[in-house]
Order: sequence, then structure tokens, then C-alpha cells
Amino acid sequence: MSYVKSVSGSDYRFLVRGVMLYHTCPWLNLLNGPLMFKRRYVTLLPLFVLLAACSSKPKPTETDTTTGTPSGGFLLEPQHNVMQMGGDFANNPNAQQFIDKMVNKHGFDRQQLQEILSQAKRLDSVLRLMDNQAPTTSVKPPSGPNGAWLRYRKKFITPDNVQNGVVFWNQYEDALNRAWQVYGVPPEIIVGIIGVETRWGRVMGKTRILDALATLSFNYPRRAEYFSGELETFLLMARDEQDDP
Repeated sequence: MSYVKSVSGSDYRFLVRGVMLYHTCPWLNLLNGPLMFKRRYVTLLPLFVLLAACSSKPKPTETDTTTGTPSGGFLLEPQHNVMQMGGDFANNPNAQQFIDKMVNKHGFDRQQLQEILSQAKRLDSVLRLMDNQAPTTSVKPPSGPNGAWLRYRKKFITPDNVQNGVVFWNQYEDALNRAWQVYGVPPEIIVGIIGVETRWGRVMGKTRILDALATLSFNYPRRAEYFSGELETFLLMARDEQDDP
């Protein structure tokens, strides 16, 4: 039986927990802040439900099924076959090293991967946003708590937002419970993330994941290692889902 049918004190507690875990889990840095790397104009629920490592709640059930690792590249249209890589990252050594890694480690088709990355765009706007968020170089330690979380909580945990979250939760309750059973991520975590990042699907952004991750992986040394791992995960997900990234 669902425990979310109306706005109550428990609704605040569940959604606050989702927002807090979202901002305290390092894995979620990609989604944090103004970048909002949303792909096309569809909800990224498959991405959110992969955040099981950030949840303190264990899986309710265990499954015995296993999935084999796909071989080769993406299941793409025939035009995704070229001999050399073009585009904004054509002569980028970091891009070439990344391709070598994906081919050797995960068995990707080199030509198809080169074509995919040839379509990726270098986004200077993303680089500027990251520079704006760069840590300070000041050696002076903070004088004490600055109340950032209290200000942030006041911005997001409002009666209207909670009501909208409850409506979303009730509308997609079956899908959220299936995600919980399969991936071990409680519904309040998923609902909290979607609420903060997309206002429950109403604000989807315009930046392609492939463009943003390629830009930060190949042209942003300070966080290149981290975002290269995110690009790796994204491409693996696209292959597993048989989706053209």
C-alpha cells in the first residue's frame, strides 16, 4: 500500500531526504548546479535509478538474473561507420585515448565510436559554467557554517514543491516502485532528484549529455578524469539500452 497520497509531514521528510542525499552523494555532481545535463527533451529516469550506491536503504529483493555484456559497438544505423574521426575533437589526444580505452576495455567498435564523438560539439558555455563553480584558491579557512543548506532548503522545500512532488509520485508510483525493486533506489530519492533538476519534468534543459560530457572529458583538465568516467558510463548505458547517443 502506498504511503504517499496527500501532503503531510511525512511528505516533507521523504522529499527533504531525497534532496539531501542528492547533494551529499559525490556521484551526483554531474547533475548538480546550473549545468543540468539533460538529454534531448525526455525524462532521465533510467539515469536516476542507477544511483543505488547513494541510497542508504538496501534492496528489498534480490534477483538471480544476469545480463551478458554486449559485444561490439552501438546498435546504430549504417551511416555510423567512418574511417577517421572528425568534428571538434578530431585531433584531441584525450579523445583518442578515450576511444582506445573504450575499445580495449569494453569492446566498442572503433569506427562507430569515432563517428559518435565526431558529432559531439565542444561547448564553451559549459566550460565557463564550470569555471564559475571552480573552488576558491584562498588559503583562508572558513570562519564557520554559512547557512548554505538552510537557504537551499528554503528555496526547494516549499508547500507547492511538496504538493507537486506528491502528484508526480502518485502518477508514477508503479514505475517508481519497479525501479526500487530492481535498483534499490527508494522513490523519495528519485522524486527528490527529478524535482530539483527538472521541476518534475517541466524544465528539461537544452544541453545534450554527449556534448557536455565530451567537452568536460577532453577539454577541462581539472575535472577530466571524473567526467571521462561519466562519459564512459553514459556510452555503456546507451549501448545496453540499444540507443543511439
